This record gives sequence, structure tokens and C-alpha cells, in this order.
Amino acid sequence: MPAGGKKGASTVVAISLPKEIEAYLKAEMATLGVRTPKERQEFMRGAIFGAVIACHRSKVPAWKRFYKQVQPLARKTIGAGLEMADAEATMLAGKLD
Repeated sequence: MPAGGKKGASTVVAISLPKEIEAYLKAEMATLGVRTPKERQEFMRGAIFGAVIACHRSKVPAWKRFYKQVQPLARKTIGAGLEMADAEATMLAGKLD
């Protein structure tokens, strides 16, 4: 993964969101303590990196075994199983139509 925080050439990545979703995301990030435009930018950058890493992790056999082993404890402790999001599931989560 590239090192963060280095000054230099940057590329702007823009996404299109309906106003209601933008407002929802800003409100939710604020509840997490992410309030300023810079903090939101850093949060979103981290969320993208986190999603890519999680998708790669979903392909690793050791992680699949780990998730399978912790399911009973997760259901008992939090009332639900844990899911490994692959690229398809991640894209579906961001689908707007």
C-alpha cells in the first residue's frame, strides 16, 4: 500500500452522490468525530483503502478459515455472524439505483 501523507502530485477522484446521501454521509461521519472537510477527505481516503484491503483479504484462505471459526462466538456475542465483503458485495453497497 502506498505511504500516505507525502506531498507531491495528486489526482482528484470525484464521485457522484445524490444530495440526500451526501448529507447522510456527512451527518454519520460527524457522529464519528469526522467534521471538517480535511477530516472527511482523510476518512474517505481511508475507507477506500480499507475496502480494497478487505476485498483482497476475502480471497485469502487463512482469513476464510478465521471467519468460519469465529462465527459461533460472533453470533453469541453480537447476535449476528461476520461477513467478508468481496469486491462484488462492496460495489453493491455503493450502488445507487
